[in-house]
Amino acid sequence: MTPGVALLSAGLVVAGALLGATVLPRWADAHSRSAARSGARTRLAGAAVTGIAFGLLGLRTGVDALLPAFLAVAAVGTAISIVDLRERRIPNRMLLLAAPVVAVLLLAGCLLRGEPGRLLAVLAGAAAMFALYFVVALVVPSAMGMGDVKLAALLGGALGATGLTGWLVGLVAAFMVGGIVAVIALITRRVGLRGSIPFGPWMVVGAVIGLAV
Repeated sequence: MTPGVALLSAGLVVAGALLGATVLPRWADAHSRSAARSGARTRLAGAAVTGIAFGLLGLRTGVDALLPAFLAVAAVGTAISIVDLRERRIPNRMLLLAAPVVAVLLLAGCLLRGEPGRLLAVLAGAAAMFALYFVVALVVPSAMGMGDVKLAALLGGALGATGLTGWLVGLVAAFMVGGIVAVIALITRRVGLRGSIPFGPWMVVGAVIGLAV
């Protein structure tokens, strides 16, 4: 690891922590239907999660034209996760705002890298992830909502930019992490056998892992 990458990663940890403690919880609160608002624990968790995600992406990606798009995915994912964990839904307005931003950053990143053909991988990744989650939502509607399906398209596009390996890792990691969380929730009796957990946060965790790989 070069000093430049180490410095970049450290700076991103700080930037991510600040965003996760301030802007992102406020954005989540603005799109929450309930009266609940982000308290100290939510802000602390947001700072930790976003800081770690930013630092990991900076460490693994380095100075790369696609890094801003990946950071945007992590930031958006944190805010969406706050709402999903709180209300078990993913607001359409958050996705409608985030999707164009991520799309433009991915487009700019691919062009700046001199790889316009990579945009086909972005589109394919978004379409494939959307289709897969849509099928799951149709087969097991109690486990997957349409908000998850729409989020899958956004995450799939970013993962597609990394290639097939990153896309597959992001997909598998989401279900692995989600499965582990579900088992823990059952053991601790936070949910019953017929209950379910919000899946959006674990999709985001899986995507960050895939992007870092």
